[in-house]
Amino acid sequence: MTQPEPTQLCTFQLGPYACALDIRYVREVIRPRLPTPVPRAPLGVVGLVSLRGQILTAFDLGPSLGLEPRVEAPYAIVVELGDDMVCLLTDEVGEVGDADPSCLEPPPANLKPELRNVVERAYRTPDNLFLVLNPRAVIDVTCSPIATCD
Repeated sequence: MTQPEPTQLCTFQLGPYACALDIRYVREVIRPRLPTPVPRAPLGVVGLVSLRGQILTAFDLGPSLGLEPRVEAPYAIVVELGDDMVCLLTDEVGEVGDADPSCLEPPPANLKPELRNVVERAYRTPDNLFLVLNPRAVIDVTCSPIATCD
Protein backbone atom coordinates (compact mmCIF):
# COMPACT_ATOMS: atom_id res chain seq x y z
CA MET A 1 0.00 0.00 0.00
CA THR A 2 1.43 3.37 -1.02
CA GLN A 3 1.77 6.03 1.67
CA PRO A 4 -0.08 9.29 0.99
CA GLU A 5 2.12 12.24 0.10
CA PRO A 6 3.13 14.30 3.13
CA THR A 7 1.35 17.61 3.52
CA GLN A 8 3.80 18.97 6.11
CA LEU A 9 7.40 18.07 6.84
CA CYS A 10 9.56 18.37 9.96
CA THR A 11 13.11 19.05 8.80
CA PHE A 12 16.29 18.13 10.66
CA GLN A 13 20.02 17.69 10.18
CA LEU A 14 21.81 14.41 10.75
CA GLY A 15 25.53 14.69 10.13
CA PRO A 16 25.91 15.87 6.52
CA TYR A 17 22.32 14.98 5.59
CA ALA A 18 19.37 17.35 5.44
CA CYS A 19 16.43 15.11 6.33
CA ALA A 20 12.70 15.38 6.85
CA LEU A 21 9.86 13.37 8.33
CA ASP A 22 6.19 13.48 7.46
CA ILE A 23 4.68 15.50 10.31
CA ARG A 24 2.00 12.83 10.77
CA TYR A 25 4.68 10.69 12.46
CA VAL A 26 6.11 13.44 14.68
CA ARG A 27 4.72 13.88 18.18
CA GLU A 28 7.27 16.34 19.57
CA VAL A 29 10.92 17.34 19.72
CA ILE A 30 12.85 16.99 22.98
CA ARG A 31 16.31 17.50 24.37
CA PRO A 32 16.91 14.00 25.70
CA ARG A 33 18.91 13.05 28.73
CA LEU A 34 21.64 10.49 28.21
CA PRO A 35 19.79 7.26 27.34
CA THR A 36 20.13 4.23 29.60
CA PRO A 37 22.08 1.62 27.58
CA VAL A 38 20.48 -1.71 26.69
CA PRO A 39 22.97 -4.61 26.75
CA ARG A 40 23.32 -6.50 23.44
CA ALA A 41 20.99 -4.11 21.63
CA PRO A 42 21.38 -3.57 17.90
CA LEU A 43 23.98 -0.98 16.95
CA GLY A 44 21.44 1.78 16.26
CA VAL A 45 19.57 1.33 19.54
CA VAL A 46 21.21 3.84 21.85
CA GLY A 47 19.14 2.99 24.91
CA LEU A 48 16.00 3.93 26.77
CA VAL A 49 14.68 7.41 27.52
CA SER A 50 11.92 8.34 29.97
CA LEU A 51 9.42 10.85 28.62
CA ARG A 52 6.95 11.90 31.31
CA GLY A 53 6.97 8.40 32.77
CA GLN A 54 6.77 6.56 29.45
CA ILE A 55 9.85 4.56 28.45
CA LEU A 56 10.89 5.06 24.82
CA THR A 57 13.59 3.38 22.79
CA ALA A 58 16.13 5.90 21.51
CA PHE A 59 17.51 5.20 18.04
CA ASP A 60 20.63 6.60 16.42
CA LEU A 61 19.75 7.05 12.75
CA GLY A 62 23.43 7.45 11.86
CA PRO A 63 24.30 3.78 11.22
CA SER A 64 21.30 3.33 8.89
CA LEU A 65 22.58 6.34 6.92
CA GLY A 66 26.17 5.09 6.83
CA LEU A 67 27.39 7.38 9.65
CA GLU A 68 29.40 6.49 12.74
CA PRO A 69 27.32 5.36 15.73
CA ARG A 70 26.94 7.62 18.75
CA VAL A 71 25.27 7.49 22.15
CA GLU A 72 23.91 11.01 22.51
CA ALA A 73 22.66 13.94 20.48
CA PRO A 74 21.33 17.40 21.27
CA TYR A 75 17.81 16.63 20.02
CA ALA A 76 15.41 13.73 19.65
CA ILE A 77 12.31 13.62 17.54
CA VAL A 78 9.58 11.61 19.24
CA VAL A 79 7.87 9.59 16.54
CA GLU A 80 4.58 7.70 16.71
CA LEU A 81 4.38 4.51 14.69
CA GLY A 82 0.94 3.06 15.31
CA ASP A 83 0.80 2.25 19.02
CA ASP A 84 4.57 2.63 19.47
CA MET A 85 6.54 5.77 20.26
CA VAL A 86 10.31 6.02 19.79
CA CYS A 87 12.98 8.73 19.88
CA LEU A 88 15.13 9.42 16.83
CA LEU A 89 18.34 11.22 17.76
CA THR A 90 19.36 14.14 15.57
CA ASP A 91 21.87 16.99 15.47
CA GLU A 92 19.55 19.88 14.69
CA VAL A 93 15.84 20.37 14.17
CA GLY A 94 14.73 22.78 11.48
CA GLU A 95 11.22 23.86 10.69
CA VAL A 96 7.82 22.34 10.22
CA GLY A 97 6.39 23.58 6.97
CA ASP A 98 3.87 22.84 4.29
CA ALA A 99 5.12 20.46 1.63
CA ASP A 100 4.52 21.69 -1.90
CA PRO A 101 3.61 18.48 -3.80
CA SER A 102 5.44 19.74 -6.90
CA CYS A 103 8.72 19.74 -4.90
CA LEU A 104 8.41 16.08 -3.89
CA GLU A 105 10.35 13.75 -6.13
CA PRO A 106 11.66 10.20 -6.15
CA PRO A 107 14.89 9.61 -4.19
CA PRO A 108 17.99 10.69 -6.13
CA ALA A 109 19.37 8.02 -8.45
CA ASN A 110 22.90 8.52 -7.06
CA LEU A 111 21.80 7.80 -3.47
CA LYS A 112 24.26 5.70 -1.47
CA PRO A 113 23.16 2.06 -1.15
CA GLU A 114 22.70 2.31 2.63
CA LEU A 115 20.20 5.15 2.10
CA ARG A 116 18.03 3.52 -0.56
CA ASN A 117 16.03 1.46 1.93
CA VAL A 118 15.21 4.34 4.27
CA VAL A 119 14.63 7.33 1.96
CA GLU A 120 11.03 7.49 0.81
CA ARG A 121 11.16 10.69 -1.24
CA ALA A 122 13.25 13.78 -1.78
CA TYR A 123 11.97 17.29 -1.15
CA ARG A 124 13.67 20.03 -3.15
CA THR A 125 13.65 23.63 -1.96
CA PRO A 126 15.55 26.55 -3.50
CA ASP A 127 18.24 26.12 -0.82
CA ASN A 128 18.37 22.40 -0.11
CA LEU A 129 17.45 18.83 -0.97
CA PHE A 130 15.85 17.05 1.98
CA LEU A 131 15.78 13.28 2.21
CA VAL A 132 12.30 12.33 3.41
CA LEU A 133 12.83 9.29 5.62
CA ASN A 134 10.44 6.44 6.25
CA PRO A 135 10.72 6.08 10.05
CA ARG A 136 9.52 2.47 10.08
CA ALA A 137 12.14 1.51 7.48
CA VAL A 138 14.86 3.34 9.46
CA ILE A 139 13.98 1.38 12.59
CA ASP A 140 13.75 -1.90 10.68
CA VAL A 141 17.23 -1.34 9.20
CA THR A 142 18.60 -0.19 12.57
CA CYS A 143 17.26 -3.31 14.29
CA SER A 144 18.28 -5.82 11.64
CA PRO A 145 20.38 -8.76 12.88
CA ILE A 146 23.31 -7.48 10.81
CA ALA A 147 23.39 -4.33 12.97
CA THR A 148 23.61 -6.24 16.26
CA CYS A 149 26.75 -5.66 18.24
CA ASP A 150 28.20 -7.96 20.88
